[in-house]
Formats: sequence, C-alpha cells, structure tokens
Amino acid sequence: MCPKCKGELRLLRYHFICFGCGWAIDRRSPLAVQYRRSIAPPKKRRQHRRLYPPEYLIERLQQLARDLGRTPRTVDLTLPCHQTYLNTFGTYWEALRAAGMEPPRGRPGWGAKTRRGRIPKYWTEKRVLRGMRKLYGELGVVPNDRAYLVLKKGRLNLPPAMEIRRFGGNGGRGSVCWKLAWEKAGFAVPQRRSWATWSEEEDRFLLENAGRLTLKQIAVEMGRSWHACKRRCYDLAVWAREARGWYTGQRLAQELNVSLARIYGAIHSGRLRAERPPGRPYWQIDPASVEENRDWLTAPKKTHTSTPPRTTDWYQTNGVNTGDFTLRSTVGHA
Repeated sequence: MCPKCKGELRLLRYHFICFGCGWAIDRRSPLAVQYRRSIAPPKKRRQHRRLYPPEYLIERLQQLARDLGRTPRTVDLTLPCHQTYLNTFGTYWEALRAAGMEPPRGRPGWGAKTRRGRIPKYWTEKRVLRGMRKLYGELGVVPNDRAYLVLKKGRLNLPPAMEIRRFGGNGGRGSVCWKLAWEKAGFAVPQRRSWATWSEEEDRFLLENAGRLTLKQIAVEMGRSWHACKRRCYDLAVWAREARGWYTGQRLAQELNVSLARIYGAIHSGRLRAERPPGRPYWQIDPASVEENRDWLTAPKKTHTSTPPRTTDWYQTNGVNTGDFTLRSTVGHA
C-alpha cells in the first residue's frame, strides 16, 4: 500500500511503484522488504510424523522409572530418544508430568564446577561405582573389557569402559586397570593367566624346550596361550619353533648363528634331511637331523688346509740337488 495515496504498489524490475501518484521505492530497502513479507502467503509448518503414540511413550517412561528406582533423566533414554518426547509433549518435563512424575529440581546429574570455565564431569566415582554394581547384579560375574563393550551398547546408564579403567587407577592405561577397578569396587575377579607373572620354573622350562618343541606344544604343557609364550621367548631373547615340526633355513641359521650358505650346503650334501614343497620358497628341515649335526653346523670355519701347500719348484719336485751345479757367467765370452 502506498504511504501517500494508499494505492496498490507493483514491482517493476528493481522498484515498487505506485501508479496512482508515482511514488517509488527500492525493493531492497527495509520498508520494501517489510511490505513483501506482509503480502506473502503464510508458510505451512511441516507436521512431524509420530512413530510412537503418547500412551506408549508414557508407558516407557513409567517402566524406566521402575527399573532405575528414580525419575529417569534424558541421559537414561535409549529408544525412544529424547527428541521423540520433545516432538510429542513439547518439553521433557511435560512428558514426566503426563507420566505422573515430578520433574527433578535444579540441575540433576552434574557435579559442581571445580574451576571457572571448566566443563563439569558427569561420570564421577560415585556414578561409576553405581553402574558397576548394577551390571554385576544383573550378570553375577565380572565381565571382561570386550564383553562389556557389547553389554554397554545402547545403555546410557552404564559408565564407559574408559571411565571404569580410570576408576582403577594409573590414568586408565593398561589392561590391569580393568581388574583393579572391579577389585576396588569390592568384586572378586577371576584370575586370568595373562595377568599372572612368570615364575622361575616356567622360564627354565621355556629355555630348555624353546628349540625342541613348538610354541603350541609349549603352551599346552605350561597352560598358557601361544601368544604369551611367544612374547616371553622374545623377552628372554630365545627362538622357538613356530612351524609344524620342522625348521626353515632362515630360522635355523638365526638360531644357530651360522651363515645361510652353510645350511643350504648341508642340505645339498645330504647331512640335513629336508624337503622342499612344490611352489614354496623354503625348505622343511627335519629337527632330528639338526640335532645330529649340530656340532658340525656350529663348528668354526676352517681358513687353511692341514697339509702344507704343494710346491711348484721343478728341482725340488724331482729331487735334484742344486748344489752340484756351478753358475757360470757368459759375459765376455765370444
């Protein structure tokens, strides 16, 4: 509407013009923008499609309150999520009132700030301990860290695995923190062989049988895992056979500290019994033949022959005494 003659304004390229009195205004001016908004049709608000009826949401809230023993919070919701309650009831407090529960007062779930500007920590030691006790009451045993990740999925009322490790101490670093956390909470943790220290008898057995038995045989005899025995052999700087009852040339050369050429020479000469599978780049050496020729394989290399070298002097070879000859000079003779 024209402010002068109250006539209708029409848009002509870049200006709004009143054809009654000739008044014009740029379409980018604030007055023109306000006029365009007033004559524009109202936009239709998109209606949210409800997947859950309000009765079902109220029933879920009441069931969650019975399981937790308190008024549920937004962090306790899994499915339906927090946004579903907001789309249905407007606010989460209205959803609690519709379920017959009083909303919590103040700011629940967060501790006091220890420093100005620092984000408050939600998973305090008290809440972590409460979540661990709740899970132990459901299972009856202490789960390992991998099984806990499966149990934690979709449950916001359980603390993260990293918070449990931090509860155990040492900054949450290392697998032993998981055990220390549950022991600190007062639960008996089943002893695992990976946490047990190596005794002197086990080290002695490992040193005596590292080159004679395979790692799998040693693991069965000691009651430990294959990887634990391999790691202990690495710590003790010894080699153990990982193959299926045979050596390779490279591994035997490293174990005996000899050259690979000597190993292959013993194979070709027949000292070591070995076979080469078709399509494989290595030899399968029999451990029994290695034990039989261990002294020969580890013997120092001979740098010279035991007999003196053969001379090339013709006189000495044929037994001629050179003292019987008189050397005469031919200088001055015709």
